[in-house]
Formats: sequence, structure tokens, C-alpha cells
Amino acid sequence: MHLIVATVWFTISLTLCSSFTQYIMSGGQTYGFITELFFDVFSSKELHCFYEDFLLYSDISISTRVVDTESQLLHMRIRSPSKNISKWYEGIDQAEFSGMLREGGTYEICTKVDVTGTRHVRLMLVIYAHHRGTKNKANKLKKEHHETTEKMNESISNLREMIASSAFALKQLKSTRDIHLQIKNANNIDMFSLIQTIIILCTAIVQVFIIRKFFSNTSKIVR
Repeated sequence: MHLIVATVWFTISLTLCSSFTQYIMSGGQTYGFITELFFDVFSSKELHCFYEDFLLYSDISISTRVVDTESQLLHMRIRSPSKNISKWYEGIDQAEFSGMLREGGTYEICTKVDVTGTRHVRLMLVIYAHHRGTKNKANKLKKEHHETTEKMNESISNLREMIASSAFALKQLKSTRDIHLQIKNANNIDMFSLIQTIIILCTAIVQVFIIRKFFSNTSKIVR
């Protein structure tokens, strides 16, 4: 599937107006192409030949059409690399061939037109080809890439869920620790209050005992 190479047999001039090739891709691989080529024919003696590489078992469609005039008899010949296939296709304003290639390599595509009633005829050559094996391989790679991407996205999603769960568990653990710490502090406060109360009571009892003893001794001295 290379750029078309043009030659001229029995011709005065060949004018290429415009041409472009669009490649068909899937999964990052090219499995087909569409080429459009415009050129002018000035004489019925002109034979314009083009060459294109095709893969074995490619499905192709090749057509030559008249662009700006009518009622022109077109002739198009398709010749295989081994020249075992060399066939002419004819039609008014259009000649077309389509099928699957049983031979790979460089094919020759020649066109001519019976120019009548006009100074020149503008033709459009359209070549379409796609290779099933490459297409199937490309679709397989595309499917594998899609499945791999889905698995990666699923793994990332699971990882995010694990991180979120870990963060929530850590927050819960911190909250539980805070509660336990608060309970422990409350118990310590209660214990401190109890000890303080006991000390105060003991101090009061001792004070009462000392005061009573003091007053008892004083009363004996007065007598």
C-alpha cells in the first residue's frame, strides 16, 4: 500500500489535477486505504497506467469515472504481478472491478477513454483496499487494548476504594482511641476526686480528734 506511481504509454501529456490517500486504521494498525486520483486525457490514444501494491487476499474495488463530461466509453485493465490475470473492463462513463485478490504484489491499473465531442476528458480513479487478516489482527489488538484498559480502570477503582476504606478505618480507630482516652481520663479524674475526698475526710477526722483531745486536756488543767 504505497503511493501510486504513474507512467504514460502512447501519450502526449498527463495532467494530474489532484490526489489523496486516506488510510483505514484500527487499534493503531493500518489495514486498508482509499486513494482518489484525478487526471486529464486529451486523446483516445493515451493509455495511463498506475501501479499499486496489494497484500494477498485483499478485498479491493477499483473504478474509473468520467468527471465533467458524459457519454464517454471507458476502458480499464487490471493486470496481476505474474500477468496471469490481465483483463479489460469497459463501460459508459464508468469502468469498475471488485473482488478478492488471490495474488499479492504490485498490480498494474491502466485506463483509456474514447474521447468524443470534447477537447479533453477528466477522469477520477478510485482505489479501495482492505486486508481481512490485518483487519482481524487490528480488531483483536484493539479488543485486547480495550480489555486491558478496563482492567486497569477496575484496578484503579479498587485501589481507590481500598484507600478510602483504609482512611475511614483509620479515622474510626482514631475516634475510638479518643473515646478510650476520654474514658481513661474520666476514670483518672474520678479516682483523683475519690482520693482527694478521702484525704479531706481523714484530715477532718484527725482535726476533730486533735481538737477534742486539746479541749479535754484543758478542762482537766482548769479543775
